[in-house]
Amino acid sequence: MVFIRGSRAVAPAFPPNVSDATIMRTTGSIYQGNQSAIPVAAGLFGLIGNVYASAIDFGSITGADKTVDDMMWVWDPKLSTTGGYQTFTPAGGGNYTVTPGGGSYPSSPYRNVESGQAFFVHATSAGSITLRETHKTSGSREVQGPSGGPGMQLRTNIYGLPSTQNYLVDGVLNRYDDNFSNTVDKFDARKLTNFTENLSTLRDGIFLSVENRQAITRNDTIFLNMTRMNRLEYRLEFKADNLNLPGLIGILEDSYLDNRTTIDLNGVTNVNFTVDGNAGSSAANRFRIVFKMAALVPVTKLAAVQQGNAIAVGWNTISELEIARYELQRSSDGINYTTVNTQHAIGNNGGTFSYNWMDNNPVVGDNYYRVKRVSIAGDIKYSNSVIVNFGRGIHDITVYPNPVTEGIISVQFRDMAKGIYTIRLLNNSGQVISKEQFEHGGGNALKNLVLSKGLSKGTYRLEIEQPDGRLRTQQILVQ
Repeated sequence: MVFIRGSRAVAPAFPPNVSDATIMRTTGSIYQGNQSAIPVAAGLFGLIGNVYASAIDFGSITGADKTVDDMMWVWDPKLSTTGGYQTFTPAGGGNYTVTPGGGSYPSSPYRNVESGQAFFVHATSAGSITLRETHKTSGSREVQGPSGGPGMQLRTNIYGLPSTQNYLVDGVLNRYDDNFSNTVDKFDARKLTNFTENLSTLRDGIFLSVENRQAITRNDTIFLNMTRMNRLEYRLEFKADNLNLPGLIGILEDSYLDNRTTIDLNGVTNVNFTVDGNAGSSAANRFRIVFKMAALVPVTKLAAVQQGNAIAVGWNTISELEIARYELQRSSDGINYTTVNTQHAIGNNGGTFSYNWMDNNPVVGDNYYRVKRVSIAGDIKYSNSVIVNFGRGIHDITVYPNPVTEGIISVQFRDMAKGIYTIRLLNNSGQVISKEQFEHGGGNALKNLVLSKGLSKGTYRLEIEQPDGRLRTQQILVQ
């Protein structure tokens, strides 16, 4: 890098103050002919300068002339507000993909290094690079080349969002192909640190700007790492290409705000975030991307019961994950169903959740209910059906669920007489485990009996004594 100060009347500053026009001239002999090999030690970066008065084609440096890793890093003064490193990785045919791109490199791929331009190379094993006359290419221009179609990849960029104009800060690239290795090797590009904001991925303790891995598997994770952030509003931009595999879901996890955002795996997703005075807002490991395969969770304890002139329907889910919505469907014949209620998934964080709905317009006679589960990926699966024979003026007491799995027994009173009801739970020896009296005002009501946490699993007898002395009994299985 060269610091051009210009007029001495302008004080040096960072970022630099605006100065007047400055002319820089170079003198000396022009470099011609093949140059000496420049060695690069194992595990280190080497800084190479294009000494020719001509652009060189980096993609044409092959074989014994380039025994370092086939990638390079260049400083781009047009990136962000203060400049930053761009990473060039192979894109096939001697071309190179640029990450994060933008700045001096608005589109990929590229392959040229301009006259006087310096670039870094990295050697996984000790190697060297040799510049020859045959590596020269004609013309001096903005370094750009023909466009090429990407494979399976996810590009993650950070933009600054000041009050004036958005600008690209930094970015990383993750590419997927079974020809790659999941260990960090010479095909993965190490991160060169910028003076200000940085974005990289962390793998095996190594910070990378470009990571090449095998095909995505369930719970595969991109560990994003951001450093030197300013107190500013930013935008994360995710540009995915050809990652929309059947059932695959990408989720951005924000540990600071404790939320999750689904990423479009064949398009662009934007997520704004703010860095402020709270340390967690600028934590290096604030964000990560987790890939999951859509798995429909089971609906447990789908239940329906008449309550007056309506039917109460409820269902639970366990390990709820990657579900878009639940559609409650009703049928009068058990064959032809229509959707009567839709509820979006509550948690999608692996937890257990409950859903309820009151059917205020049931048909007289049989009412079948089932739940249609729709995943984020669009997969559909149905629960088992339950049936309620709806009638007016029916006197009944219903006990559910059975077996009992969560320590609560529900007793549903339907159009029952007014008075005091006694509910007893007895073990197989006839001992009363619990006893409650319930003063019923007549009609419909729901009474929940909460079992002791220390109650052993097994078979019990539930007795319900009515105001007229009649006794109803039912065997209950506690699990």
